[in-house]
Amino acid sequence: MSSIVDSNISEAWLNDDKYRIILIYLVEDGGSYGGGYYEPFTDLMGAVGVDSIDVMVNEAYESLKQAMEIMDEVPFDINNIKESVVFDLVECQTENEMDTAHTLLNKQGSFEEIKAVVLK
Repeated sequence: MSSIVDSNISEAWLNDDKYRIILIYLVEDGGSYGGGYYEPFTDLMGAVGVDSIDVMVNEAYESLKQAMEIMDEVPFDINNIKESVVFDLVECQTENEMDTAHTLLNKQGSFEEIKAVVLK
């Protein structure tokens, strides 16, 4: 059985009509995950932190959906959020990598640019 993350990433690359949001996270000592995303249309920032990558992605969807329910305009279907939004995941092993990824995101770097710099 594939994980939520694997299926979301696979679907994203095959289906370009999904709304894409970069989720940058740090793998903490002990195996927990903590990070956040930035949704530029509404200028929303969301944070997540859990013990599993699949749960982290699910929490990001829930957080995003709850925040969007009070907005007048939303660039995707919140009633079918997992079908209309995909989180592009940037995994960081150190706080320096995470800082670098956030700096690039703030400069409107693409997922590919951020991932390339963090993976060096």
